[in-house]
Amino acid sequence: KVSTVSDAKRLAMAVLDRMDYGIVIVNQVGHVRMTNQRAEQWLQSGEVMQALFGRIKLTNTKDNDALSGLIRSAASGDSADMQAKTIETLATRSNTRVRIAVLPISNDEKRQLDDDEAGVVLVLSDNNQQRAMASRVLQDSYGLTVAETKVATGLAGGQTQDELSATLFVSLSTIKTHTQHIYQKIGVSRQVDLV
Repeated sequence: KVSTVSDAKRLAMAVLDRMDYGIVIVNQVGHVRMTNQRAEQWLQSGEVMQALFGRIKLTNTKDNDALSGLIRSAASGDSADMQAKTIETLATRSNTRVRIAVLPISNDEKRQLDDDEAGVVLVLSDNNQQRAMASRVLQDSYGLTVAETKVATGLAGGQTQDELSATLFVSLSTIKTHTQHIYQKIGVSRQVDLV
């Protein structure tokens, strides 16, 4: 089966493995299509989630229905217009809050991944981990302002624009303006592309 992995998938997996976030790509019903190393660690530990018969299940079972609903919604919606939806769950042993951002995958992205069944990206981040993207690197690499960098880091970590507005104590309109500038400077058009 390893020999059938395309170059596109191999490249995607290599990039995803360098991220500090857990990344799980699932189909429309939550069956795992691809994971990075960080997500694989969480799957193996069973502290946050596990793959039962290939399907993602949260260890904190009361959050499973909500996650399944977000996955179905993201997979069936218009991926060009959909922002990340998030759910927070608790890791069982450490009681650490884990945020899971649910992002749709467009048809073009499915072709790039060489996976027609990929439907949704789950981005997992815990509140205690170091962020993979340093503010200075973002500013230097893409010419982002300090405010844009805060918004970009939040968006990449799965926060919604509404959450960022509350967290950064600025209006939603300001967050939307920063988001437009970030997308222009980085050369992306959606939050999933930024992640």
